[in-house]
Amino acid sequence: RMMLSTRTATFASRRQNTPSTTCARRPTVCASSASDGQPSKTSSLIAATTLACALANASPAVAKNVEITIDASQVVQESCGRAGGVPGSGTYKANCIRLKFTAYNKSNEVVYNADVFGQVKDQANDDVLSSGRIGSIKELQPGANETKVELTVGASQPLPLKLKNMKARGTTEINSMSGNPYDYEDVLAY
Repeated sequence: RMMLSTRTATFASRRQNTPSTTCARRPTVCASSASDGQPSKTSSLIAATTLACALANASPAVAKNVEITIDASQVVQESCGRAGGVPGSGTYKANCIRLKFTAYNKSNEVVYNADVFGQVKDQANDDVLSSGRIGSIKELQPGANETKVELTVGASQPLPLKLKNMKARGTTEINSMSGNPYDYEDVLAY
């Protein structure tokens, strides 16, 4: 759309036999004005073209996706008590399991909102999670980061959990929150 307005401005300036302006050259806008004290059409056209070129050449900050490494064999599992259960099922009993691990951010930038993924099975090789998403980490500094996530596991599922293919992915900009919807501290922060 901006290139269209630049082409229109260049075409209009050629039609009026005035000097054309392209984004390759930055024109000098002079303060010429008509006899009534208003800027001339040529200087207005050059100013508009300059603005369009500046906007077209501006490079906005783009969030980069960053892969985070997690060694599943080094994850420590501990109980964090009884979970509140699953909304909508009054008879469902569940345990809270806290997973503590080191997440390695190999980039030189801070990573935000990193979603943690992996296969989580109980001792009977039954899936604990259907989606593969374990949780999220708000912020990871470059290098090694000690962190934790909590899972709700059915009381009938035998422990300890079997974890495989754990990894995380986040961005270099704060985009939106994808944390635990039952963690009111996170909800109130936004």
